[in-house]
Amino acid sequence: MTTNHNGEEATATYTCPTCEEAVERNLLVFLRHTDQHIIETLKALHPEWVEADGESPAVLDFYRAQLGHDPW
Repeated sequence: MTTNHNGEEATATYTCPTCEEAVERNLLVFLRHTDQHIIETLKALHPEWVEADGESPAVLDFYRAQLGHDPW
C-alpha cells in the first residue's frame, strides 16, 4: 500500500498514452479479466468462429464492434 503526500492511501494509476486519461491500475486488471471471460463465452456460443489454431478474429471483431472501440 502506498500513501500520498497527505498520508492518505494512494491508488496506483495508469495513464493512457493516447487520451492521457488516468485510471486505477486495479480497474485495468479487472477489465482485462472481464474481457477474457466475454471472449471465452463468445467462443463457446459461436464455435464456428474459432479457427483450428484456437484463434478467433471473428469473435474479436464482433466484440470490438459491440464496444465501439478496441478493448486493448
